[in-house]
Amino acid sequence: MSSQPSGSLFLFDRKVVPHLRKDGHNWRKKKDGKTVKECHERLKVGGVDVLKCYYAHGEGNENFQRRVYWMLEE
Repeated sequence: MSSQPSGSLFLFDRKVVPHLRKDGHNWRKKKDGKTVKECHERLKVGGVDVLKCYYAHGEGNENFQRRVYWMLEE
């Protein structure tokens, strides 16, 4: 993706963008130097998982983040 204004939000169908991690940006890596350091979170409502979130921070800019959310059930 080209440079976008701060706070930009993009909505994609997971089937249309199957390789969302290959977006061309430099993300902070784990200690092995190869794997992107992602955090995985989930939101539960009434004890049931309803939302997943993966997020990663940019390598050169801590404020640059990629966050991916998806609903677990229709």
